[in-house]
Amino acid sequence: KLAVLAFEAKVGSPLRKLVLLKLADQANDDGICWPSYETIAEACEVDRRSVMRHVKKLEEEGFLRVERIYDTKNKKNASNRYHLTIEEGLKKQKCVNASSDNLSLGW
Repeated sequence: KLAVLAFEAKVGSPLRKLVLLKLADQANDDGICWPSYETIAEACEVDRRSVMRHVKKLEEEGFLRVERIYDTKNKKNASNRYHLTIEEGLKKQKCVNASSDNLSLGW
């Protein structure tokens, strides 16, 4: 279901969609996954920094929520936990599109 929603989402960039699809593919039934940036980058055939930018944009647009994990024992960052909220992103997208349609119609 998540992969279908990800495929239908208009996220503004083919690479951003590929990142979202990779996360959807990795997610469990609750929509949670925790691949590293490197794992996503390797699967999408891009660099780590590109993945970071696209994840940030997807989070801003409501398609996912990132839970940043810190390993206090080893005093370093661990893999993020991604909570896919694709349906929320789609709702947000529809609201933005409706607002811009209303503005263009002079409402």
